[in-house]
Amino acid sequence: MNSITIAIPLDTASPLLRRFAGIRERGEELHEFMGTKALEMSRDYLTEYSANHPNALGGARTNYWARAGQEAYSTATAESASVKFPTPGIGRALHDITILPGTRTPGTTKLTIPATAEAYNRRAGSFTGLVVFWGKGRPMGLKMGEQKTRTRTTSRGGKGSPYWAPQPGGLVYYWFADSVFQSQNRELLPSDEQFRTSAIKGARSFILKLRKELES
Repeated sequence: MNSITIAIPLDTASPLLRRFAGIRERGEELHEFMGTKALEMSRDYLTEYSANHPNALGGARTNYWARAGQEAYSTATAESASVKFPTPGIGRALHDITILPGTRTPGTTKLTIPATAEAYNRRAGSFTGLVVFWGKGRPMGLKMGEQKTRTRTTSRGGKGSPYWAPQPGGLVYYWFADSVFQSQNRELLPSDEQFRTSAIKGARSFILKLRKELES
């Protein structure tokens, strides 16, 4: 699924925390604050990224990356805070990915790549009238067009069973592909510095809480 986890160690905010003796005994609580701030920052970042990057085909917006931010969540231990991104494809922020058939629909042997705005974010099966078209001796994709009945010729020259064949022409809705390679795109997630800065903000919030406890 290419889900990823961003770990934020306690030492991220160590210069700030050295002033407070015994703070490591409350490490998990501290990291809850750090992880929460990092999560809030990540969600804001992905919402803005989604708004600024519509799909190239011009199809209906899915706000995929904004939803990826909403699906993210933070966890905390005594040692570190983590922000987890379970959305498929998010791993592309840290490395190249290759999408193969059957990942979402087991048994599928081809990927269907949208070729029109109308086909974007829709399964081919949701359309009526799509037919397979061929090129270079192999199926190339799906196009919208009428079909007509043809009859196979038997080995003895007689008529065999009828079959459906696509009419020539028609608009291409999907291209077939054996796989899709996508190179790393680090902009899909906040930078390391943005994670560090947000974690420090969380640590400062925790320190304010400690001060209020001492003053009460």
